[in-house]
Amino acid sequence: MKTDKILLEEQDKMEVVAEVPDKSEKIIDSNRRHKGHKLFEINPITGKCNEAQYETATVNLNGGTRLKVIRKQDCVYILSLNKKNALIKFFKEVGKQMGL
Repeated sequence: MKTDKILLEEQDKMEVVAEVPDKSEKIIDSNRRHKGHKLFEINPITGKCNEAQYETATVNLNGGTRLKVIRKQDCVYILSLNKKNALIKFFKEVGKQMGL
């Protein structure tokens, strides 16, 4: 019975050591890349289309690494074979959203 009192007292003395921040990142789409395809970033404001930049994010237990896209503000990301096809896909999607 004394051990029960000690355990209850220890449970009452719990305190927060560190708060975990909320991750503001969210997964929009997680398509697997096809062989030969690249990820392009298109800025609809300026009209520029470039290849997306990556950084190595995590290492698996098997020794593999995963790539993480460096996201820029106001950019849309599209998987495509080349720059021309990325722009075609982008304009098709914009046309669908505008009802054209």
